[in-house]
Amino acid sequence: MREYRPTEESQMYCVSLGPYNGSARVGPLIVHGLCAALMKWGIEWVKVAQARERPVGKLIWSIVDFVTARTVDLTRAPLPSSATATPVTGS
Repeated sequence: MREYRPTEESQMYCVSLGPYNGSARVGPLIVHGLCAALMKWGIEWVKVAQARERPVGKLIWSIVDFVTARTVDLTRAPLPSSATATPVTGS
């Protein structure tokens, strides 16, 4: 297992800056402009396909989840278990 290194900077994002402009980052790869806008459109299209239970959306997101669980998630701190979490009480 890799060592956890906390960071304040996100290693993955995709931001729309209009229909033909955007900014995207996946690890060290950063793209801007039309390429990022096309990436955002693709992510959105596949996510909607998954929500509609279309095979292409389910397949692509299962691959993304598999890869993320074995790469990105290994560098993150584990979430606290429910046994150690502080209960929230109402006033």
